[in-house]
Amino acid sequence: GQPMALTRGSVAARAILAREACLIEDTLLDADYDPALAHGARRLYSVPLLRDGEPIGAINLAWREPGSVPASVQRIIPTFASQAVIAIGNVGLFNETREALERQTATADILKVIAGARSDVQPVLDAIVHSARRLVNGHSATAWRLQDGFAHLVAFTPSDPEADA
Repeated sequence: GQPMALTRGSVAARAILAREACLIEDTLLDADYDPALAHGARRLYSVPLLRDGEPIGAINLAWREPGSVPASVQRIIPTFASQAVIAIGNVGLFNETREALERQTATADILKVIAGARSDVQPVLDAIVHSARRLVNGHSATAWRLQDGFAHLVAFTPSDPEADA
């Protein structure tokens, strides 16, 4: 994907820069948000991927309708973010990754993907964004990695309902 500058125009960049979850309740009412990034989304929630307190990316969730994010979503998405950080950091260390993910009560789907992805983190990131979107009944989900001061899209779910079928 195309690198994205870390500006307030992106919910992922906001979460990365703030090192905490960020919510845009309505993209149409947020003067700083770049509407070209919305792809039909009105509500956005982003959780940074933090390794030792330093941002390495973010997971985004999007909904077609504006509003707040349920507390249940606010509790589970950081778990997915932790899983992504572990997977990214331990691609070559399958056993440590599996044990750490089990301690974090990882979903069976994500563990299955990790088991088959000893040298490639992409299937893990794909499984995480798909599980996150499905779990919260969201419009779409994305994962971003921070490299050289830019956020790079590394996993996403389609934002077109026909593409999700």
